[in-house]
Formats: sequence, structure tokens, C-alpha cells
Amino acid sequence: MSGLVPPVRSHRRRLPAGRIPRAAGDPHRSRPILGANAAVELGDEIQQPRRNIPLSFIISIPIVVAIYVAIGVVTAGIAPWSGGRALSLAEMSDSFMARIPFLFFLLGGGFLAVVTTLNATCLWGT
Repeated sequence: MSGLVPPVRSHRRRLPAGRIPRAAGDPHRSRPILGANAAVELGDEIQQPRRNIPLSFIISIPIVVAIYVAIGVVTAGIAPWSGGRALSLAEMSDSFMARIPFLFFLLGGGFLAVVTTLNATCLWGT
């Protein structure tokens, strides 16, 4: 009878750092699909969802990737050499932007992040 039940293996083999670091990383692995999940949940309200939902992914994902790559290229191009010290995007932009555009960039970016998060939360929750 004991040969039918497999022995319990330690989680240390699969999770060398333990369960806490894996649990801490779970939100970072699930967050990227929340937007896709919201789009799929809106399927009842979209005209021709079988065609338009996949089409929205096919069109939007390459556009977003191109924008992120462009931001990375521009950021790497304007970043001053700091001798190994990593600078934040705000520190880099402060080095070349005038005061008013810099404050707009800094405050507007934070405001836009909060507004889009609230919009996604309300969209997902309803």
C-alpha cells in the first residue's frame, strides 16, 4: 500500500529560495495579463468580439513594444555616464529639461499613472 503514494518531496528543490520570494513575485507575474483579461471581459459589449479582440492584441502589442523600445533608446542616449551609479528617469530628465516641463513630466506622469490605474480597476470591477 505504501508504494502507491509517492513520497512528499521538499519544496526546496523547486523553490531554492523558499516560498516567500515566489509569493512576492506572483503579483508581478499576474499584472501584465490584467489588461488582456479586461479586454476579454468586455467581449459582450464589443461588436464582432471573435474578430476584434484578437485584432486588438495583434495591433496594440507591437505598438506598445515599439514605444517601450523607443523610450529605452532615447533614455540610453541622453543618460550621462555616472560611473556605475544608476540614475532614475527623473534625475536624467532634470539634467536637460527646463523647470516647468520637468515638473509637468514628473507630476503629470504620476497623475497619469494613478488615473489609468483607477480606470483599469473600475473597468475590471464592474
